[in-house]
Amino acid sequence: MKLEEMINQNHQKLNENDCIVLRYIIQNKKKCESLSIQELSKICSISPASIVRLMQKLGFAGYSEFKYHLKSHQAEITSDSDLSGLLQKDINATLKLIRDTDLSDILSVIHRARRIFVFGSGYSQQLMLQEFNHCMATCQKDLFLIPARHELSTRIYSMKPDDLVIIASYSGRITDYESSVHALNLLKIPILSITGFGTNELAEHADYSLYYQSTPPLTPGQEPRRISYLALNLVLESLYRAYFQFWENHNN
Repeated sequence: MKLEEMINQNHQKLNENDCIVLRYIIQNKKKCESLSIQELSKICSISPASIVRLMQKLGFAGYSEFKYHLKSHQAEITSDSDLSGLLQKDINATLKLIRDTDLSDILSVIHRARRIFVFGSGYSQQLMLQEFNHCMATCQKDLFLIPARHELSTRIYSMKPDDLVIIASYSGRITDYESSVHALNLLKIPILSITGFGTNELAEHADYSLYYQSTPPLTPGQEPRRISYLALNLVLESLYRAYFQFWENHNN
């Protein structure tokens, strides 16, 4: 099982310090393969004992077993040079995530929303959301596309708690629009996050979350190439189809 899957399955057990350690590990997997528990403790300013307890929450006997799992999984990724195979794995994993998610609350909040604003953290995400907007128009739902971070920050104070904001991001990092996310939380405006699979800042601040898996293929020098957003499109298409059926049932 992937580390990200373990994190999501045990998310309710994790505290703030756990999330600090896991965020560092996810962003520095290769480096963490060789880090001792004392080195990781110093980097994250978290005690070694707390790190051991974290690993036990995830199902490992201790830090050594965790490192073995991390090395083994990274080796598996490195050896997989079949790009079509990677894509198929991502599609299958994303479909499973969708099947395992109860969409009822998300469909209800979309249906109730007076207005729906959508924001993508990058150009590719914006393109996917534009197509999603065209699809949702068939359900008499017009989405308001927010094309840039500064426009997100200026539109927030015209929003109301009966609106909905959908934010699509691969990494889930909110550094570039953190103040906007905090303002949405403060004003109790619901957020639906759609992010790459794993614990991330955006999902932590969202009221509802959907996930997809997109594995960047590696070059011979092991540098990640561009990310495919096919899996994001799959999530948006699945959400549209589910809502279309929901909408039809409520209008018959």
